[in-house]
Amino acid sequence: MRAVRWVFAAIGGCALIVAVVGNLVEGDAAAAGWVLIGPAPIYAVGLAGAFRGRGHPVALWLLAGGSLFMLSECLSDVALQHVGPAAAGWVMLAGMCAGNTAIVAGIGLIGLFPTGRPDRAGQRAALIIAASLGVLLPVFVLITSPRMPHDPYSAPGASSVASPLYQPAARSLSTVADVAYQSFVALLVAGLIMLYLRYRRSAQSQRRQVRLALVGMAAATAVFGAQFVLAWIGGGGYGWTATLLVLWVIGLSLILGSLIVALSPEEMLGIDRSARRSMVNRALRALIAVGIVAVAAALGIVASRYVPAGAAILLAAAAVLLSQPVQRRLERFADRWAFGARLDGYEVLTRFGAMLEA
Repeated sequence: MRAVRWVFAAIGGCALIVAVVGNLVEGDAAAAGWVLIGPAPIYAVGLAGAFRGRGHPVALWLLAGGSLFMLSECLSDVALQHVGPAAAGWVMLAGMCAGNTAIVAGIGLIGLFPTGRPDRAGQRAALIIAASLGVLLPVFVLITSPRMPHDPYSAPGASSVASPLYQPAARSLSTVADVAYQSFVALLVAGLIMLYLRYRRSAQSQRRQVRLALVGMAAATAVFGAQFVLAWIGGGGYGWTATLLVLWVIGLSLILGSLIVALSPEEMLGIDRSARRSMVNRALRALIAVGIVAVAAALGIVASRYVPAGAAILLAAAAVLLSQPVQRRLERFADRWAFGARLDGYEVLTRFGAMLEA
C-alpha cells in the first residue's frame, strides 16, 4: 500500500506542476486556474489523508482519483499542444482512459466507505467491470469515429483530434459508442448503491458515520448531474462558465466536506452534543435544498432547449413544488438522524420513570 501511495502521489504531483506551468507558459491563465480549483483539491485532500499516520484506505481512493483526474487534464490540455498530429490521437486516448479510471476510483471511494476495502465479491466484480469499461469504451469510440468525441466542457469552437484507430466499417456504431462513453460518469451512481447496501448491513456504531457520507455524496451527485446537463447542452459567455464553476465548487465541497467530517474523530466532531446536533441538522437541510434546486434547474435548462423560456421556467418551478413531499420526507430523515426518533408521550413518561427508578 505504501508503494501505491507514492506512485499516485508522484503521478499527481508531476501532472499538477506540468499542467499549471504549461498553461501559464501558453498564456492560458484560465486553464491553470481550473487545474487549481478542479482536480488539485481532490489530490491535496487525498494526499494528506493517505500519508497522515498510517494512511487511511479511503484516502488512497481519493488520492488515486485526484491523481488520475490531474493526469487526464495534463494530457488533454498541455501535452496535446506539444505533440505532432500522429501522436495527438494516442495522447487523447491516454487522457480519456485516465479520466475514466478516475471515475472508477470515485466508485471505489463512495462504494467502499468507510473502510476503503471490499467486503463482498460483488463489490470487487463491480470495480473490475467498471475499470474494464473505462479502458475499452475509449478504444471503442476511436474505432467507430473518425475524430475524438467532443468534450462537453470545452469551448464550442474547439478543434477535435483525428482518431488513430478509426475503422470505416464500424462507422454506424459511432453514435452508440459516443453516448456510452459520455454516460460513463453515470456509473458513480453504482457507488451510491454500494454505499447504501453497506449502510444496511453495517453495525449500529458505524451507521452514523456512513449516513453522513451517503447524504453528502447523494447531494453532490445531484449537483454534478445538473452541471453535466448544463455542459452537455452547451453555452458560452462568462455567465455559462461561472455557473459551471459554481456548481463544481458546491459539489466538490459536499464530497470533501462529508468525507472529512465523517472520518473525523470524536463521533463526527461531537455530534452527540446538542449544539452539534443542531448544526448537523441545519447542514443536512441545506444539502437537501441544494440537491432539489439543482435537479429542478437542470430540468429547466434541458427544457429550455425544446420549449420557450417561459414554459421552461414554469416547468422548473413545478418540479420544485412537486418535490416538496420528497423534501419533507428527507428533512424528517435528517431530524431523526440528528436528534433521534421522536417518541410519543407515553414512551417519554415510561423512559423517564425508568431513569428515576434507576
